[in-house]
Amino acid sequence: MKKKIIITLIIVLLIGIGLGLYVHYKPNKSDNNTKTNEEVTIIGNDDYGYLKLPGNWYKFQDVEGKSALQYSIDSVWIVTIEAYTPNMVDQTAETMAKTELNNLQNNEEGVINTSMASIKLADYDAYQVYGLYTNDNIWLSEWFFEPGDGKIHYISVEGPDHNSDYFAIPKTFSLTKIK
Repeated sequence: MKKKIIITLIIVLLIGIGLGLYVHYKPNKSDNNTKTNEEVTIIGNDDYGYLKLPGNWYKFQDVEGKSALQYSIDSVWIVTIEAYTPNMVDQTAETMAKTELNNLQNNEEGVINTSMASIKLADYDAYQVYGLYTNDNIWLSEWFFEPGDGKIHYISVEGPDHNSDYFAIPKTFSLTKIK
């Protein structure tokens, strides 16, 4: 009799463990195994374009008073988005990127590992400029591109970890409002 009770308890326990594991690890087909409750902040406007930021970012104004839209999370990471109407015939995303690279290399104190690369960004040809501010241990990555709306668009991400997923935020760029 004791043997039957013990076997029954073991079977019930195994079924309970099995159900618990299934409920905990079963795939969620509605979101294709991605997080559904993660907070997202959409920033931008019709002039600058739009970005999707993971988490709860807040808007702030740079001390230089730029017209750019700037957002931060935890007062460490900063994302900037802006667009310029070229004021000269030869002003392009490439010339702006080269000017910024030159500025980082020659006019900024304590910037190392500066470089420029041609990349694809949200299906657009773009120029990426980046470097490390050694005084604050802050990586800066900037993108300049022309998505066909007659403007040169600018996005930058600043933060302490050059391997962070935050540097992938510009891939979410859209000329139209993101839903």
